[in-house]
Amino acid sequence: MNDQQRKLIDTYINGYNSFNMKKMLLPLHSKIVFENHVKGELQMKLEGIKSFKKQAQKGFDYYSKRRQEIMSIEHGEDRCETVINYSATLKVSFGDKMKEGDVTNMTAKSIFHFQDDRIIKIEDHS
Repeated sequence: MNDQQRKLIDTYINGYNSFNMKKMLLPLHSKIVFENHVKGELQMKLEGIKSFKKQAQKGFDYYSKRRQEIMSIEHGEDRCETVINYSATLKVSFGDKMKEGDVTNMTAKSIFHFQDDRIIKIEDHS
């Protein structure tokens, strides 16, 4: 991993944590692919910056606080695997089990892939 790749990841995460859409999208390639895997199963796949932005906006609407913190990082030539501590506070309720104000905490893995000095793919695994 080079310093540029780490800066891209940090910019993305800082934008995520501060609910700053412009900063969050800045390091992403226009052809970004986002995948969310839960217990090894692909739950969601988005392609392109417009789809990514639309989904990211939902996160802005659902959470009053959220934070990703990199605990470790392993790097390759065109990708970085991170272990991330994640916490979020719900802004809205979802049925009987998830109520406004509830806090979610978990440790997950995010894999960032790079192309053309941008993040081309993010894989979240929880």
